[in-house]
Amino acid sequence: MNKLVLTMALFSVFGVAHADSNNWKVIDVSDELRLTYKDKETKEVKGFGEVVNQGKNGFDVFVSSVGSKTGQGDSGNGYGFGASYTSYQNEHVFLQPSVQFVNMGNQYNDKMYLANFDVGYTHYFNNGMTISPKAGLGFFKAVYDDGSNYGGSYNFGVEVGLNKSLSVDVSRTHAFGQNSGSYVDLTSVSLKYKF
Repeated sequence: MNKLVLTMALFSVFGVAHADSNNWKVIDVSDELRLTYKDKETKEVKGFGEVVNQGKNGFDVFVSSVGSKTGQGDSGNGYGFGASYTSYQNEHVFLQPSVQFVNMGNQYNDKMYLANFDVGYTHYFNNGMTISPKAGLGFFKAVYDDGSNYGGSYNFGVEVGLNKSLSVDVSRTHAFGQNSGSYVDLTSVSLKYKF
């Protein structure tokens, strides 16, 4: 009888661990020590006071500082803004379509509308930060004072996640127009907010 009472008291103080075929969890031992568990549906790893998002799909919006140079030698420093959606195919590999508007900031007040489709890979750090190199293809339309142009583009860059909501994206885009010798190179640094 004493052994039964002692066993029940231990379970009530320390908690009970259980497992099933898909995931595992451990109930808190005490307020001072929280054991780690994995939540399969949200793909969040929780433990020791930290939450690290792994493979979380979602929208983000961004603002950018953009440097531009055209095939005719016109250069400028402008700005941009846009939105993207990140869709993880597994814990690391993601697809990221995006749309953005860019004011190139040159003397002709050139503007561009870009649509990109990127593929990337995310590496996770223990402190909650991430690094995600990526590359992709796109389509653009440029609007000038005396006309417009359109064509394809390719880009590459890296996104550094500072926490679960904010990241910094550095990228390079080469947009080539329908006219021979018509192109624009863009270098952008973007601050992203993830929902």
